[in-house]
Amino acid sequence: ILLKTSPTMGATTPGRSRTQASATSSGVSSRPSAALATASQQAIEERRMQLYDHMATLLTSGQWDGDRDTLAQAPDGSDWAGVAAERHTCTARHCPRYKECSYYNARTRLAEANVIVANHDLVLASLGMKTLPELDNCLVIFDEGHHLPAVALDQFSSAMDLSSLRWLDKLPKILTEVSRSLQLTLTEDVATVASQLKGALQQLARMALDLVHTNTLGKDGTLRFANGVLPETLTEPVALIHAQAAGLSKALEALGAEVKSLAKEDPSQALQCAQLYTKLGALSPRLSSVVSTAELLLEHGAQPLAKWLQVESESGFLNISAHACPIVPGDLLRQFLWSQVRGAIVTSASLTSCGSFDYFLKEAGLSNNPNVTALEVSSPFDYATQ
Repeated sequence: ILLKTSPTMGATTPGRSRTQASATSSGVSSRPSAALATASQQAIEERRMQLYDHMATLLTSGQWDGDRDTLAQAPDGSDWAGVAAERHTCTARHCPRYKECSYYNARTRLAEANVIVANHDLVLASLGMKTLPELDNCLVIFDEGHHLPAVALDQFSSAMDLSSLRWLDKLPKILTEVSRSLQLTLTEDVATVASQLKGALQQLARMALDLVHTNTLGKDGTLRFANGVLPETLTEPVALIHAQAAGLSKALEALGAEVKSLAKEDPSQALQCAQLYTKLGALSPRLSSVVSTAELLLEHGAQPLAKWLQVESESGFLNISAHACPIVPGDLLRQFLWSQVRGAIVTSASLTSCGSFDYFLKEAGLSNNPNVTALEVSSPFDYATQ
C-alpha cells in the first residue's frame, strides 16, 4: 500500500490496461502443410477481430474501463498484446488517441489518489518507471513482507531464449520499413548484425545443449554454474552476443527516438508514427533480454550471481535458455527501495526466526540500518486451547 503524502484529494484503484505479453518459446518440430497453417492463421485472426470488436463495443458504451482485469473473461496474452498500451510500443502524449486512452486516463486518476493498493511485483517492477508516485513522497506498507526478498530476486532476474529466434529475421525488415516510411536513416547495418547475432545465439544454443546433456547424462534439465562462474568456453560467445545485441539495441532506440520526435514536431504524421513505433516496440523486450542476460552472465563482482542453462522439451519443441540473477536480494532492495522511500512498514506473521528479526533484516538489506525498528506483537490466537 502506498500512502501518498501530498494533500491532493480523491482515491482510485489504478487501471492495469498495460501488460507485458510473454512470448512462447518454440524450437525445431515437424510443420503442418502450408494450407493447414494458412487456414489456422486465418481462424485465429477472425477470432481475434471478433474479440477486438466486442472489446471496442464495451469500451464505447461505457460498460468497460479498458482494464483487462475487469473483463468477464480475461483474453489470451497474444490477443491482449495487440491492443495493450506498452511502454515499448506506445508514443504516449504524441499518440492521436492519447486523450481517449484507457491506460492514461487510469494514470491520471492514479496521480490524484492518496492511497494506492498494489502487489509486491507491481511496486518493485515500477521502481524508476514513473508508474507510481515517487517513493520519497510516499509511505509504503508491505503486508506479507516475508515474500519481499524473493520477489526482488524475480524482478531483477534475466533470461534469454536461445531456441526461438525468428524475431531476429523480422528485426531488420521492420527497422528498414520504419526508416523508409518516414525517410529516416539507420545508424547501423542491422541486416548484417542481426544475422550475426542469430548465428551467435544458435552457436550458444548448441553449446548449452551439449553442456546440459553432458551434465544430465543425455536428459533435459538445468546446469548451474558453481559460484556463478561462467565457463571459459562460453565467455567469448556470450561477449560477442552482448556486443552485437547492444549495437542493435542502440539502433532500435535511436530510430524510436526519431519516430517520437517526428510525431511531436509534425502532428499530421502522429498516427503513422504511432503505428510504426508499435512495430519497433514489439522487438524491444526480446532484444533487451538478450543484452541484460549476456551482461549479467559476464559480470564478476564482489557479490556472486546465480547463472544457469536450461533445456526443456515440451509438446515436441526443444526450448533452450540462459539465465542469470543476483542471489543477494538485500543489496537490490537497499539500492532501489530503502534508500529512496520516505518511510516504510513491513508486516507479516512470519518475519522472525527463533524469536529474532536478524535473518529477515539481513535478507531484506536492512541490517545495521539505524533507522530501522522492529516490533514483535503476540498473536491474539489462543494456540493452547484452540
